[in-house]
Amino acid sequence: MDPVFLGNIESLKMDSPDVHRINFGPESTGRAEGDFGSLEGDIITRNNQKVTVEGELNTLDEPIFDTIKRDLTAVGNKVYNAMLPMKNPNYLLVEWDLWGALFFATYIGLILQQMNYYNPDASQFPQIILIVCLGTAAVTYTHVVMLRTNTSIFQYISVLGYCLAPMAINVTITYLLDFLIGRVYWIRFLLFVGSTGWSVYTTSMILKHEEGPLNIPYHLAPIGLYYLIIALVILYHTGPPPNSVAPPAPVVVPNPTTTT
Repeated sequence: MDPVFLGNIESLKMDSPDVHRINFGPESTGRAEGDFGSLEGDIITRNNQKVTVEGELNTLDEPIFDTIKRDLTAVGNKVYNAMLPMKNPNYLLVEWDLWGALFFATYIGLILQQMNYYNPDASQFPQIILIVCLGTAAVTYTHVVMLRTNTSIFQYISVLGYCLAPMAINVTITYLLDFLIGRVYWIRFLLFVGSTGWSVYTTSMILKHEEGPLNIPYHLAPIGLYYLIIALVILYHTGPPPNSVAPPAPVVVPNPTTTT
């Protein structure tokens, strides 16, 4: 038998209870003993998921609900590891994607836009999108090009995006408290300090696992400045609304007098 095939079968852990049966394709049947040719087929797990002989998940015949559920579960795991990277700090670097920056930047921008309802010309949403895009590009360029780290560009985008989760918690708490007790300054300031420190700490924990000890002036300064700018924008746009000013009195133009 082909040793490559034997290695693939061995790597599939046939003694695992998840493996239900193996279906080989028509090319592997009807051959003489010892002549296996190109073995093709599917491995059916007990939850009816198909895995190819090479061990890759086949999602062509998967229901849409299962695909969405699996993707949301993966995103949830990445958010959890971005919030608490101590258990598995390498997770975001291995399972990187670009959903984090897109989701959290959109969410923060929409919440800030909603909180500035009194100003119909507010532009918080494009501001957050622009700051996240330019800030991520600047930090990535500094680390990858100038400092020549081993982390790839997409891994940096993934880490910086998912570590915006504390900023999203910041705007969420501020938005909820706005309906309960109003926009209290000291609460907003504590959220500003906590979200900034949390984002910088989690990012440094994840990158340190890949790059080793980080140099504060060169490695942490761009990251800290990036999250500090975003937190300052959130703090500024979640401030108390301006005092309502009475509209100016209408100018009454006297009617021309008619002379008789």
